[in-house]
Amino acid sequence: TIANPAALNILGVEAEALIGQPFLQVIRHTDGRGRTIDESESPIVACLARGGHHRSADDMFWRSDKIGVSIEYSISSVDGADTHDGAVLVFHDTSETRALARKLEYQALHDPLTGLINRRGFEARLSELLQSAKQRKAQHALCYLDLDHFKVVNDTCGHAAGDELLRQLPKVMHAHVRSRDVLARLGGDEFAILLEDCPLETAAEIAGKIRDSVRDYRFNWQFRSFRVGVSVGVTSITAESGGLVSVLGAADTACYVAKDHGPNNIHVSYPHDLAIIRRRGEMRWVARLKHALEENEFCFYCQPIVPADAGSEAYTSHELLLRLRSNKGEVIGPAAFLPAAERYQLMPTIDAWVVRNAMAFLGERRRRFPALDAHSFGINLSGDSIRDATLYDTIERAMREHDVPPHQVQRMGLKTVAEFVENDAVRQCVRDIGVDYVQGYGIGGAVPLESLPVFDENTAEPMPSAQSG
Repeated sequence: TIANPAALNILGVEAEALIGQPFLQVIRHTDGRGRTIDESESPIVACLARGGHHRSADDMFWRSDKIGVSIEYSISSVDGADTHDGAVLVFHDTSETRALARKLEYQALHDPLTGLINRRGFEARLSELLQSAKQRKAQHALCYLDLDHFKVVNDTCGHAAGDELLRQLPKVMHAHVRSRDVLARLGGDEFAILLEDCPLETAAEIAGKIRDSVRDYRFNWQFRSFRVGVSVGVTSITAESGGLVSVLGAADTACYVAKDHGPNNIHVSYPHDLAIIRRRGEMRWVARLKHALEENEFCFYCQPIVPADAGSEAYTSHELLLRLRSNKGEVIGPAAFLPAAERYQLMPTIDAWVVRNAMAFLGERRRRFPALDAHSFGINLSGDSIRDATLYDTIERAMREHDVPPHQVQRMGLKTVAEFVENDAVRQCVRDIGVDYVQGYGIGGAVPLESLPVFDENTAEPMPSAQSG
């Protein structure tokens, strides 16, 4: 019966077309899911018939020109003494607000560079698949992809080229992804694919096609041409898969195992996969080693080195050996933790700890026993540290800070040392073939540094002490 100019403008009708007509015959009304609301379930009709009050913030009114308008509305009955005389419908256009909300929601779930689902959106979809796997015993699959040689493009041509490559590669991948599957960019040069209702064998085939397409794709940038590759880890999503973190961890670890075999490889993770178990063990070591560095839980052992042809057992040199103390007080040898440290590029950090603490020990020892300058110590360093440009500065700074003379440590004049010399016969043998120094249980076992034999300050000769392996 009444419509103000604002209502007519929102609805896109003239007053003559609206006044006197049943509302639902003039304006189509849908709920938040897009379902048309008919007369039997319309809150407007119900309010006219029975009175009361109704609100909605998620509906749409469709204009006569078929343009949908997002609406937030409330309807209240106008009551007489004993009757419902009518109703008042108050509404306003929320199209801009909802459009902004949809835009923000899209941005929150999508990667701005590639337009793919981002990690947040990916994890939400993965959670849904995990739930369906448990509820209906479905089997899905997850492929974790990490580009090979991507850094070459970035370093050679800059980040603009790297970004363009990241925009192009999803198109290559999409050619082998089914319409119901999800391709996501997790960050950097890492991607993931969720394959719904897909056996592990089929997922491996899809991963192989994607691997081949990426490997064969040629990226051109400013008269230069590049080829990159991709390593893929594949794991299943079943009722036994555990939670989101467990599934992601399995796929990520499988991808690392694939990389271990060189670029453009695929590793499919099956239950009780020994390669996965070994890799996870190394990853646990990484956290343990970082904690050990922070809490200073490493320690030194030492083992004597003597001339091969010397009649005397005078200890003029020792090798410093790294050990790790467990929280139970056990001493752990380097064979247990160094492979993980090398694989995850922790050796330079560990070697820096070795250098600093070795120099601190030698400096303190020199202050206490200045006559022992002739005694030298060997320090082991990894190849990664030797290639590290900061190594020299670390050594020089530590030696200067603790006043350690250079001749006491780094240089043996290209002399040879035979290890594992267990008895006099072995010592005689290596001496006959020209080996300069010998080391092993036949000379002296490895002992904690703090139990190093006490030296006579006047003679610089070691006093007798017990030896242990």
